[in-house]
Amino acid sequence: MSDSDDSVTELQEESDKAEVIQYFSTNYAKVVSNFQQYCETRNQMSSLVMKVNAFENKIDKVKKSNLYDIREISNKTNLIINLTKLQNMLLQMKNNVIHGQKAIMNIKQDKHTAAIRAIQKLDSKNLPDFVSNLQQLITNKVQVEANTKIQQWVELSKQQQIDMGQSVIQNCEQLLMVNSQFARISLFQPDIRSSIVMRQSTVGRVSMVRQSIVRQSVAPSQSRISFFQQFKQQQTSNLQVSRTSQLNQSVLDQSQQMLHESLIEPSAWEFSIDYSQLKMPQLIYENLNQRLSFYQQLKQSRIKFLQYVCGTEIRQSLNDFRNYLACILGFVLMDLELNKSFKDYEEMNQVVLENVKLIEKQIKNSFINFDLRDLLQVKKEIQLFSVALAKLHQYQLSNQINKCLNDQFLVYSNRRIEEIKKTLIKSIQTDSGVFLVLQNKEQFDQLCTILKCTQNKKLELPISQFAQDAVYQINLFIEGSITYLQSLNEYFDQNVIFYMDTLFMAICDIIKNHVQQCDNFMLLAQSTLNFNHLELSIQYYKKNIESLLQVTQTKEMECQSHFKNTRYFCEEALQNAINQKVVLPQIDWAPSAPNKGPNDYFIMLNGYYESIIGTLQLMVPQFVDSSIYLTFKYLNKLIWKQLLEAKAFNIIGLSNLEVDLQSFLKVCNQQMFPESVKEITQFLNLFLVDVPASYLDNHKRQTNYSYLEVPKLLKIFPRYKKVIYGKLPVVRKREVDAVIKKIQENLQAF
Repeated sequence: MSDSDDSVTELQEESDKAEVIQYFSTNYAKVVSNFQQYCETRNQMSSLVMKVNAFENKIDKVKKSNLYDIREISNKTNLIINLTKLQNMLLQMKNNVIHGQKAIMNIKQDKHTAAIRAIQKLDSKNLPDFVSNLQQLITNKVQVEANTKIQQWVELSKQQQIDMGQSVIQNCEQLLMVNSQFARISLFQPDIRSSIVMRQSTVGRVSMVRQSIVRQSVAPSQSRISFFQQFKQQQTSNLQVSRTSQLNQSVLDQSQQMLHESLIEPSAWEFSIDYSQLKMPQLIYENLNQRLSFYQQLKQSRIKFLQYVCGTEIRQSLNDFRNYLACILGFVLMDLELNKSFKDYEEMNQVVLENVKLIEKQIKNSFINFDLRDLLQVKKEIQLFSVALAKLHQYQLSNQINKCLNDQFLVYSNRRIEEIKKTLIKSIQTDSGVFLVLQNKEQFDQLCTILKCTQNKKLELPISQFAQDAVYQINLFIEGSITYLQSLNEYFDQNVIFYMDTLFMAICDIIKNHVQQCDNFMLLAQSTLNFNHLELSIQYYKKNIESLLQVTQTKEMECQSHFKNTRYFCEEALQNAINQKVVLPQIDWAPSAPNKGPNDYFIMLNGYYESIIGTLQLMVPQFVDSSIYLTFKYLNKLIWKQLLEAKAFNIIGLSNLEVDLQSFLKVCNQQMFPESVKEITQFLNLFLVDVPASYLDNHKRQTNYSYLEVPKLLKIFPRYKKVIYGKLPVVRKREVDAVIKKIQENLQAF
């Protein structure tokens, strides 16, 4: 197949060549002519191209020459322009540096206004960043200096604020003092040392007076006033003031009006404040076109100063605390003055209110950390501070301070009561228990009135030193409470009654704890006596407080039930102390012969009871009857205990016991003794007066032997032993056994 294809291809090529040869042989002349024309035209075109290329080369050379000249000219022009700009920029920079140097020098020389004018001349056209940074730097420096001046003025004004505050507080204090002279009821400001009974402290003091039968009290200072004296004087002073008021009412009204106009109105409190140091900062901010920023900065500085003054630092002394309150009050006054002097300055009432929590915290700390003797003065300072705030129309702040002060009465009262408890605990521990004899008749009358003691010419009181100390402390507490709460709390009389209630209950607990630990009968009797008289003083204090404060009758004091329970406890402790000495010796219940008289132990016991009863009649006579009854009831119990434990008894043993018991009739109440030992006497009568069989008679049993208990009889009757001696009744064993049998047969009937 390949050979045939090759043959075909060869034939085709030969055929084409033949056609070309035939064409050229036919058109030879035409082809040659056309070829000659083509060659001529081609040569002409080549010549033209060469000429055009030569022309273009010439044009290119000309263009290149002209372009270089244009660029050179443009570059030179730009260079001149740039040099001119550089020259101007350097000149501006020179001027800016000169103005900047002037501004810095003016700042160093405290010429802040000139510094501001200098930085205002700075040109920021070509060097905006440089000039802006320089202006900002100098402006900041000027503002810092201005703010420093403001801060310095605020800090330097602290002492002036304290002086202003103290001046206003003194003004309010004078107002209250003068107004109190016109009041119908005037409660005095007590000396913390004043009392109904004036004496020196005897805690921890050992003297010869303790060894004597009676104790002398220290003579009082005539210049002091007690709660009792105050109450007496109050009745007279009320009448005097009432008469004076009726005769001179118009004069008093005019006087009070003058005082009101001159002392109350804040417009009367004019203070000269130096604002010269604020002029320069104010001018600086005005030159900076930031006039309002000056007032904002002044306000912020004042706020920081207020927060610093109201800080958490604890005031250590009364003078520091007084200056603290005066500074805050002066701050408010200064704020009012600033508002008057600078029309764009805004008052900071809200700022002071926002910081009232810090002020309240300082008040609370003062009541916790200050000496108890200074708390009434602290309260007075705070109250004057509150009054001054109210006069400055800071009513919300004043009310909050009053509320805080009212709440702190709890702290004051608790601290006062704790201090009294410590004092009275020491007093009762060192109390010798001897009666007091006073030197002053007026004091004696006062104590007799309060404690309801019987008066006598010897000025002798049936109380010991502890009771006197208790009255002294109660009096101080009431005086302090009234002084604290008056003109502060509308219902302060109820608060006084409430905390006096708490104090009385604390005194109850002190006596109760002492009685619980004491085993000395005399001291227990004296403590009981002191307690009884202190209990009687409750109504006196309550009645006179209500009268003194002119309030309606208040509710009953809760301490009365506490006193009642404690009184029972004291009497029980006193009775236990009596019974402790009674230890009945072993009795012979089946002797062969009777005793010639009372047993020696019963004779000794008789003397013991005689001394006890004599002491009780002297100290607590109201307790004699109950004590006799309880004492012999206890003796009855001891006798029965031995009788039930005895292996045998006879008529002689019972006769001896009757003789022993009869010996007590000489020293005790004829009615109380038989009543207290009725059980044992009925048992003796059953054998010595009657016969055991009488117990089987229902009428006799109910009438004569109602105290006898069947279980005891069934236990003791079988131990009876018959004995015959002289005139003593003869009771046979079988009689007793018959009674036992009858009782056992019909036990339910008995």
